[in-house]
Amino acid sequence: MIQEIQSKKVLTYHEDSFPTHWDVNPYRGCTIGCKYCFAQYSHKYLGLTDFHKDILVKTNVADCLNKELSSRTWQREQIKIGGTTDLYQHSEKKYELIPKIFDVIKKHKTPVFIQTKSNLILRDFELIKDLSKITQVDLATSITTFDESVRKVIEPGAATTLERMEMLAKFNGICNSTTVGLMPIIPLLTDSDENLETVFRLTKEFNLNN
Repeated sequence: MIQEIQSKKVLTYHEDSFPTHWDVNPYRGCTIGCKYCFAQYSHKYLGLTDFHKDILVKTNVADCLNKELSSRTWQREQIKIGGTTDLYQHSEKKYELIPKIFDVIKKHKTPVFIQTKSNLILRDFELIKDLSKITQVDLATSITTFDESVRKVIEPGAATTLERMEMLAKFNGICNSTTVGLMPIIPLLTDSDENLETVFRLTKEFNLNN
């Protein structure tokens, strides 16, 4: 089920600053389908049952964000786009909310942190390149395993692990930072010496942070 909604507010503050205090989520629910996703429980508050299939689309997210960033009290702090959902999940192919958000970010020269498991972000390569000339843009991806038979089960809607690292490397020298997060490490599935060594070796070869 995909449902379009109108939001009244889209900036969310949380005490934990990892990686930022502020989030903007253009969607509720996520088609990437990570089995370990910490946000799955949140759908219960909305009377929804399937976090990976019941997707709420905040069609007015850019307008709301522009209004909130125009406030006199806004201190131009860094915002993470997609704190509890992947901003480049499959619904983004249709709705194209992210370019509109980038236009608002550019207007207000607000630093952003982007994290995604999707190489759909390459669609917006030029937009991010232009944005990085105006404000700080940090880009990250999280990975778990190079074993595709495991990855397809625990992250069925994500790009392959290698594709994610290659995607991230394309932004080297453009974004302020390009970071690989190794998380979560799942006992007996992703914690083998071979997998961990491959992650660190390729991170170094692609000249990424971790």
